[in-house]
Amino acid sequence: MLIFRNTQKVSKEIGLKKGDIVDTDNEGYLGSWFCNIVTVNHRKCLIFCHSTTLYCFWVPAVKKKDFSNIIELFLKNLALNLKSEGIAEVTIENLLNEYDSPLFSKTNNRSVLGSMNDYAYLFEAYVEPLGPAGCDILAVNKKINTAPMSALKYSSGINEMKRLLMRVSI
Repeated sequence: MLIFRNTQKVSKEIGLKKGDIVDTDNEGYLGSWFCNIVTVNHRKCLIFCHSTTLYCFWVPAVKKKDFSNIIELFLKNLALNLKSEGIAEVTIENLLNEYDSPLFSKTNNRSVLGSMNDYAYLFEAYVEPLGPAGCDILAVNKKINTAPMSALKYSSGINEMKRLLMRVSI
């Protein structure tokens, strides 16, 4: 199950109603994913961040139509980013199979939101010259995920994601 924790901005863009948002502390088998919108150079960009590993990835220059297919957008970009990190395709496929039924919920962890703000500063710095639409987003996401995070005892998002995938044998 995919627990998708949206900020209010994202819920509004998606068009979720109060009844669509489930109030749960359940993190699912693999942890939940947080989602927020950050505007960089007048472009809306989505950041997705895993709650326990702090592995994140950005989707730059998102358009209105993209919000109606946010789960497909998430799954497609998750697969692309994990593949660029060298994760085996069978592992990615198994992970995506675990995310077959999405559940929308509110954000529930200020520490994760704080880490996402740190990632936003890094993202803005990395895309500064060309802007979010003109950058190599896979390379930017790779750089961001190698940053040591104090919330992870100075490990990085990609190291923690690889540990999680090995631990759950996906």
